[in-house]
Amino acid sequence: LGFVLWKNGKVDDGLKAMKKAIELLPDNPSVYYHAALIYKEQGNKALAVENLQKALRLGDFHEAGVAAPLLATLQGKSEDSR
Repeated sequence: LGFVLWKNGKVDDGLKAMKKAIELLPDNPSVYYHAALIYKEQGNKALAVENLQKALRLGDFHEAGVAAPLLATLQGKSEDSR
């Protein structure tokens, strides 16, 4: 729900729903990934990075292939420097 709200321009409502999803599904990496996207859009780079790192630590998930490069970009690292 949080992701859908965010995609429909309701960023604050989307973030509120995403925070609830994290409470309910603390071991779901996709939830952290989607929270990171919302934080990134809000300009909160630190929380975006934190949530991407958490998602990637939790293990394999559908969006992992785009999460790692996004994390590198937010941290100012190129793919070649890793």
